[in-house]
Amino acid sequence: MFHLIAKQGPNTPPLAASSHPGHRSGVQKNLVPESLRLAYLDSGLRRNDDRYPWLVTGWFIVSCQSSKNIEVFMFEKEFEIACMAARDAGSVLKEHFGKPHQIVKKGEIDLVTEADLAAEKTILKLLQSHFPDDNILSEEAGDQNVVSERTWIVDPLDGTTNFAHGFPFFAVSIGLDVAKEIVLGVVYNPTMEELFTARLGKGAFLNDGPIHVSNASSLGESLVVTGFPYDIRKRSNRIFERFQRMVVSCQGVRRAGSAAIDLCYVAAGKFDGLWEENLKPWDTAAGAIIVKEAGGTLSNFEGKPFNPYVESVVAGNPSIHGEIVRTLQIAKLTL
Repeated sequence: MFHLIAKQGPNTPPLAASSHPGHRSGVQKNLVPESLRLAYLDSGLRRNDDRYPWLVTGWFIVSCQSSKNIEVFMFEKEFEIACMAARDAGSVLKEHFGKPHQIVKKGEIDLVTEADLAAEKTILKLLQSHFPDDNILSEEAGDQNVVSERTWIVDPLDGTTNFAHGFPFFAVSIGLDVAKEIVLGVVYNPTMEELFTARLGKGAFLNDGPIHVSNASSLGESLVVTGFPYDIRKRSNRIFERFQRMVVSCQGVRRAGSAAIDLCYVAAGKFDGLWEENLKPWDTAAGAIIVKEAGGTLSNFEGKPFNPYVESVVAGNPSIHGEIVRTLQIAKLTL
């Protein structure tokens, strides 16, 4: 059994809190209005798909209690607003790009500019106006600490160092966490007009075209990407040992400076794999679901299941993901 408490969205017919028995019995007509039952069937999901026992378009999930990890969701409004927010923030970044910046150091090599703050303000205003009951975790503004099972995870400018130096490789990243499950991801690269999107169970897309991870069959023929953490000056030996192991094990390594775009390029097959450490939720939340929905595999450095709240990530196509993890483990043993 699971119990769903739904909150009505604009122009959505009333729906009482409902119970749905079992995963494999399909949607019960006596529990759900016919229009919503048909919306479920029209979504393309199988009636006996145990991963998606419930789908209600136009509703926000407030809470979901279950004896199993049930994947419920995705809503058009959240997706549309996230895309709108990413594009609007991207326009703000383009307006500021290439001009003199007000740069503040958050750490020794960790920067923030006026563009980060302006883009963040744009995103937060949209999210708060449309979803006032949701929590927001954003890189510069921090955690809003709203009591909710829904948290928007926002990086208004991923790749600030690139941006500050005039290197056109940066992005806006927006993810939605519902009950500790990332269900929506949007990453927008404004300089190249690349909008990467994914919703749970719906696949991954680049500008409305479907994308998929590469078919590289071994690490030796793979182009992989990484990034260096902000505390690299304090523990460079460990980081460069891993880097050295990867360099001699693959076809090539790139370091572009935006974890969000790097993950999306893995999803699109431009890179075959990725490893990076000391990351924050806003760096990976959106990109991770885009990789997952593109057929990729994710974990932490130890090969354990990935979520945005762990600090290391390995991503790649299923053929090379394990090889990357093993290579990183060998490097760890030599330290």
